[in-house]
Order: sequence, then C-alpha cells, then structure tokens
Amino acid sequence: TNVISAEGINIDTMTNKSRKEYSYCVFDIDSESSEELADKLREIDGVLKVRVVK
Repeated sequence: TNVISAEGINIDTMTNKSRKEYSYCVFDIDSESSEELADKLREIDGVLKVRVVK
C-alpha cells in the first residue's frame, strides 16, 4: 500500500485472500492507474504478478 500511497492514489477498497501457499490482494483505487505504478508493484519482493483491470 505504501507504493500506491506514494503515488498520491487513494485505495478505496482492498481485499486479501489466500489459497494454500499463495495469497493475493485486490485494490480498488479512486483514480487512473499507470503502467509505471504497475512496474513499481512488480518490483516488490514476493510479488509474482500484477494485473491492471480498467
């Protein structure tokens, strides 16, 4: 969430789920996302995939 907040983007809703040894988070943000933000999220250790849905 720090990466998203650092971009000045507000997280409207955050959902966390897990299945066996994997977990995932879904962020609903209140503004347009950018590919640069997605790249920053991909750089986080332990992140396997980032998908942006518009």
